[in-house]
Parts: sequence; structure tokens; C-alpha cells
Amino acid sequence: MIPRFKPAIGRAELLATMRSSAGAVPRFERAFARQFGASDGVAFAYGRSALYALCKALALEGAEVIMPAYTCSVVAHAVTLSGNTCRPLRTS
Repeated sequence: MIPRFKPAIGRAELLATMRSSAGAVPRFERAFARQFGASDGVAFAYGRSALYALCKALALEGAEVIMPAYTCSVVAHAVTLSGNTCRPLRTS
């Protein structure tokens, strides 16, 4: 497991930050789509925008979305912004 506040950064990672990344996102999207047999792949900068886009792409609106009671607040935010309501799933 990678420690949350002490990531292991080595020489390879430091050198990678200095390389040009021009065209990296489109290459990643194409490779991702190929890997999963899809015609397209779309990368998002934030999970919130990805979840919002997923709800919109699935035409999910006015639904009750069940999610863990203990989760990041942006999950509930994306669900609410997409016109749905959150319902926490409690295990106890």
C-alpha cells in the first residue's frame, strides 16, 4: 500500500515530470478505449466531473443513488448536481 502522505518518488518519477507531455491525454484515451474494446475514451481531470458526465450519459435523472455513508463529499455533490438524490447505505 502506498502511504497517503509519504509517496515513494524515485528517479524515474522525477525525470517524468520534466518530460514534455504534449499529446499524452489523447494517447491515453485511445489506449484506454482499445484496452476495453470501446470506440472512444474520455479522460476527466476530476472524479466529480466524470461521475456527473456518467449520470448524464446514462440519462439518470430523478433517481435515488445509493452510496456508502462514509465517502468523499464530491461523490454526493456530482449525484445531486446531475438531478438525482443520494441515499447513504449504512451497514450497522
